[in-house]
Amino acid sequence: MQNAASSLDPHQSACQVIDEPLKLLMKFDRSQRAKRTDELCDMVQFPREKLKNKVSELSGGQQKRLCIARALATEPRYIIFDEAFSGLDVTLRRCILTMLKKLRAEQKTAFLIITHDLDTAMFMADRIYVMRSGDIIETLDRPQGFLDFKEDYSKELVRAAEYKRQALQ
Repeated sequence: MQNAASSLDPHQSACQVIDEPLKLLMKFDRSQRAKRTDELCDMVQFPREKLKNKVSELSGGQQKRLCIARALATEPRYIIFDEAFSGLDVTLRRCILTMLKKLRAEQKTAFLIITHDLDTAMFMADRIYVMRSGDIIETLDRPQGFLDFKEDYSKELVRAAEYKRQALQ
């Protein structure tokens, strides 16, 4: 889901965005689609009163939630998020990531999150792979904190994240 919001048709309503995979892939009838749309709105905390709005009328956070609802519509086992949370303010990012953690537990859906943001990785990950020049240089299972990183390059990334955090204070 890299920049997934830009993949949305700005002329479609939010309801049409969610409805499409339910109709085409799940072959749900109208009442099943309406019920599943309500469930998805609840799951991703998307306001039902915005379902008739065009995508172009939604905030960035609402568009992200809509993309997640669409991705969850077919009950996938896996979802790949490729830099999907960049460009969101810190508060909204935390809210969406918290929601995804809850959904992961409830829906038994696995997420592969590709990110340059170590804070996002540490918050979400059961396992972290650090890559450099296309190679995995370090793997952390159930990391407890930034001190778990052992490779020099990984430690450099941790220092950069610390500088970023300090600059934002």
